[in-house]
Amino acid sequence: MVPLDEIVGVLNMGAEAMGNKEFERAIPLYREGINCLHEWVRDALDKGQPADDLMWNMGNAYCDLAGCLVEICGTDISECAHAITSALLCGCTSEALKPNLLWCMRTANLVMQARHMDPPNIDRQADFIRWQRQGYDLLKTPDPPGTGDRNWQGAANSYWEAIKLWPESAASYHGLGLALEGLKRDEEAVEAWKKVKLLDFSYDFNFRSVCR
Repeated sequence: MVPLDEIVGVLNMGAEAMGNKEFERAIPLYREGINCLHEWVRDALDKGQPADDLMWNMGNAYCDLAGCLVEICGTDISECAHAITSALLCGCTSEALKPNLLWCMRTANLVMQARHMDPPNIDRQADFIRWQRQGYDLLKTPDPPGTGDRNWQGAANSYWEAIKLWPESAASYHGLGLALEGLKRDEEAVEAWKKVKLLDFSYDFNFRSVCR
């Protein structure tokens, strides 16, 4: 493994670049440092050793990475959302994290990207598909017609019904977070997207998912 002092050096270079607003230089430095910290955390856990300090440093690194990504990511918010949810799950308490995650949600709601997902092999599959589709439709359909608003409550209710049928659905929690952000239920929206990260480590936050 890369020695810890070398990792700290890489993260310090990232912080310096970030301070100089050289975000495109800072981002790969933070990625490198974070990847190395993950190795240290895994090693400590495998040996039954405490990893609290490592997790704290990793959370701060994810927070800084997210701060850089917010500056340059435009509408491609997935890596930024992953960095923020990772920072939160590491226990980082930076006040910037939740506002930045809500910004990611607002961006995803505005951009309206979509993809198809295969339905789960579960009981009441047809009901899950129906609720997931209804949530998807309500998130993208103006309500009232001709406005930029949505039936946020209806979308949230639909995703909750889908989650009852398949609690492991990262796509349903993703849509739920978007609906809750529309309702200005910010804390619940953040918790929904943290759940997405826990359920699917590589989920693409750019896209709403609808069953085929």
